[in-house]
Amino acid sequence: MDIEKYCYKIKMTPLFEKMSDRVLKDALARADEKTYQPGQNIDTLECLAFMDKGSANVYSADSRRRLLLRRIRSGEVFGAAGLFLSGNCFSHIYSKGISRVLLFDISTVEYMLQNDSEFMYGYLRFLSGRICYLNQKITCLTAGSTERKLAMFIDSFGQDQLKFPVNLTAISDMLDIGRASLYRALDKMAQDGCIARDGNSITVLDRKKMLEKY
Repeated sequence: MDIEKYCYKIKMTPLFEKMSDRVLKDALARADEKTYQPGQNIDTLECLAFMDKGSANVYSADSRRRLLLRRIRSGEVFGAAGLFLSGNCFSHIYSKGISRVLLFDISTVEYMLQNDSEFMYGYLRFLSGRICYLNQKITCLTAGSTERKLAMFIDSFGQDQLKFPVNLTAISDMLDIGRASLYRALDKMAQDGCIARDGNSITVLDRKKMLEKY
């Protein structure tokens, strides 16, 4: 493992950016570097992971319904939710193409938390961000009508120019609405002047109207 290269790359993420080089290099020396083939399961139970190369899809653990939850891209950190938990996993992660992942086990994460306050505060900020993200998803799922769910989902990005990270079929699964209903809701919002749409790219034209109308 090229520790110098990884030290530079991983410090580009908010979680690790303020860490001391000494502690980070010690942690990298303990990290496990793994390469995954397309479709291979990435097991992050009791590990904090960094996607060094490639990407992965996160699906719900429900065996009766394979629901795409999100996509992990190169340079992103994941696995924090199950780091200090034991038992059954609540999601499955599959490599999309060939990917390379750095895995930090519990003892290594504890070492970073105990020896670098900047990492500790970064970790707390990271977890707070995930909690906010989950709260937004709960708001979307419990919003009521198809249009309201979609309006809350678009608003959760906090941007006037956005591109959906997954295709519309995956979004309909995420919001628990029919694909045809999703298309109708998008068309209605566009006709009402709330958004403009070009494929997966969305421009919010009138956020206030969108949230009040739906």
